[in-house]
Amino acid sequence: MIDMAPPPASQQVMMYRSGDQWLLRIAGYRWIPEGGAATRRREIAILDADAEELASRITEADLNQLSQLPFYGPNALFCLHGTTLAVSIGVAGKMSSATQHSCAGKTKLNQLAAAFRQLALKYDPEFEGLLSGLLE
Repeated sequence: MIDMAPPPASQQVMMYRSGDQWLLRIAGYRWIPEGGAATRRREIAILDADAEELASRITEADLNQLSQLPFYGPNALFCLHGTTLAVSIGVAGKMSSATQHSCAGKTKLNQLAAAFRQLALKYDPEFEGLLSGLLE
């Protein structure tokens, strides 16, 4: 799962296996100044090959490395607002996760977010503009 959570909503792409199929659960939004947030949510079955390709991009070593990075980045002296980007993996009853603030700069976490976003848009192009926080 990749998650970007600024108020007033979140942008999230979760990939999980249920029974014999892989599913994507997607939640997105965009802020409309004159009317608040436009939101969209959907759950979609995806091909095994697509799920396996995305899963292969995230290793336990990657998560260990990401979890050691400073939340606000190595040089953050002053940071206002922004967002939190998180990746979580659950395998065999064990959960691993890493989070960083947008002030931390671009890391592998942003690359993973972009890969989840790209997969979501492949299956539902209507999310274009609603997952912009997951750009690399």
